Amino acid sequence: MKKSFIKASALILLCVFSLSSCIFFELPQQQGQSSGINVEYAYQLATESGYSGTLDEFINAIRGADGAPGKDGENGKDGEPGEDGAPGKDGEPGKDGRGISNVIIDKDGHLIITYTDGTSTDAGIVSNGTVILPPESESDGNEEEKNVNKALLSVVSVWAEISSSELYSTGAGVIYSLDKNKGDAYVITNHHVVYDADNNTANGISSNIFLFLYGMEGYEELKIPVTYVGGSQDYDVAVLKVSGSDILKNSNAKQAVIGDSDSVRVYDKAIAIGNPLGDGISVTKGIVSVESELITRKGYNSKSVNVYMMRLDAAVNEGNSGGGLFNAGGELIGIVSAKQVDEKIDNIAYAIPSNLALSLADNIVLNCEERGLDYARKVFLGMQVEVYDAYTEYDEITGELSRVEKIAVSSIEVGKAAFNWLFKGDKIVSVSIDGVVHDVTRSHFAAEFTILVDVDSELIINVIKPNGTETAVTIPFTESNFIDIK
Repeated sequence: MKKSFIKASALILLCVFSLSSCIFFELPQQQGQSSGINVEYAYQLATESGYSGTLDEFINAIRGADGAPGKDGENGKDGEPGEDGAPGKDGEPGKDGRGISNVIIDKDGHLIITYTDGTSTDAGIVSNGTVILPPESESDGNEEEKNVNKALLSVVSVWAEISSSELYSTGAGVIYSLDKNKGDAYVITNHHVVYDADNNTANGISSNIFLFLYGMEGYEELKIPVTYVGGSQDYDVAVLKVSGSDILKNSNAKQAVIGDSDSVRVYDKAIAIGNPLGDGISVTKGIVSVESELITRKGYNSKSVNVYMMRLDAAVNEGNSGGGLFNAGGELIGIVSAKQVDEKIDNIAYAIPSNLALSLADNIVLNCEERGLDYARKVFLGMQVEVYDAYTEYDEITGELSRVEKIAVSSIEVGKAAFNWLFKGDKIVSVSIDGVVHDVTRSHFAAEFTILVDVDSELIINVIKPNGTETAVTIPFTESNFIDIK
């Protein structure tokens, strides 16, 4: 049966139409053609705009349908006895297939072929000279809805009892790792959803946390108990674990599809799925207003911390905390965490970028669960950085606009890991961690990559020295160079 809980919905409250051009190709009718255009000419224009497929692949993507075959002629009448009848006449030839009237690459990079019969085909997305997506059905307009439906199955409502009271903190979480056969899952949420200073525990984490899968909210017999794995108050991330749940085994729950938050751009769709007011999972929709914004809020021991977050304009309310922020493809691009509250402010909410949140979640599981430590850890290099140049890049082909920030070392703390290896004025180009290269094009990455480094990792920082030479610097470190992420 459904049980009523007294709720205290969680969300950090912070008081205080863009036209993209299309590229059109006017495709002239070639001499001798009765309709359509010369395919080789269309292929040439497409390749000049970045298409790298072969001519045959291009033809297969855009070809018109063959005309219907001509009907057979009627049989000739029988002749007089002794003479053959005259042969039947040939059928009329089939009509020509449809021709191509024009080709465009739209604002999202799709190669769109329009035919003489008025129909069109999406031949795929052209990016960096390659078609990276197959054609999608124009007749099926509910792909986004399908993607959101799948995303809904990865979002859960989270309840955390506050000690010595009948109150529950309510929020949401996202299943980012799932083993249905075992009934096991890892769920990422906000630290403030499960933490309260009034809890009678050493770390302030609730001793009674449970969740409901989508569609099962509020039914006592369907709640799933979870254990707290670990978290960070500074980053507002916590990891919960479900173990051996029959409810999970027999459910339609899904693991979230993880997106790349570094590829998010302003005006991308932003779909927030959470548990507003503790009344059950719901969906709101908006856009990404700012892909990376530095904000200040309270962290561990109430100290002020600066964190980079994604700003969105989708409706977010108390209880949305810990829920997922998804793109139109149903990929997780952030964890909803906070909003601005003021009578003069509307629709300013924030989400932790998925790359940061999931990297920290993996760090928490490794150090808190597998190694039995109290906190996640990161390497402390003793390095401060500053932005020395900032600009935008606009792709004429895809219509994509990107912000770029160039950073340099501003100071090095004596005796720390980077001391005598990096120097003031070194311009950071990229960071390689265990062979994986990350280009540093935004300042937030310089503040976050240390979360990815483990004690046995190889860390190489590519820098340009003041004299213009580019150098790969390997930074040595030991266990003593790691600090807790509180």
